[in-house]
Amino acid sequence: MSLYKRGQFWYYEFQVNGTRYRGSTKQAIQTRARQIEVRKMQEAQENGYSPLPRKAPILRDFAAAALKMFDNVHSMRTPSVITETDGAASRTPLWPL
Repeated sequence: MSLYKRGQFWYYEFQVNGTRYRGSTKQAIQTRARQIEVRKMQEAQENGYSPLPRKAPILRDFAAAALKMFDNVHSMRTPSVITETDGAASRTPLWPL
């Protein structure tokens, strides 16, 4: 939690579960501004957020999904050119896989 003064008003800034919250308290007195900051933090927590930092994802947790997406992208048809030789049409890949 951070409280700082810009001009005549105090502003709050804090992070809850990776989401940044900041704004004006519209208060010129630091004590009142601190109360507004605490209220804003409580509102953020009531919306289902936790003030604890979010854990970084582990590779094994999303590796299956990432590999599946990678396979889908690379299983798409390779661009090719249709050529005619001896009256029969054939597809020639633009680049080999």
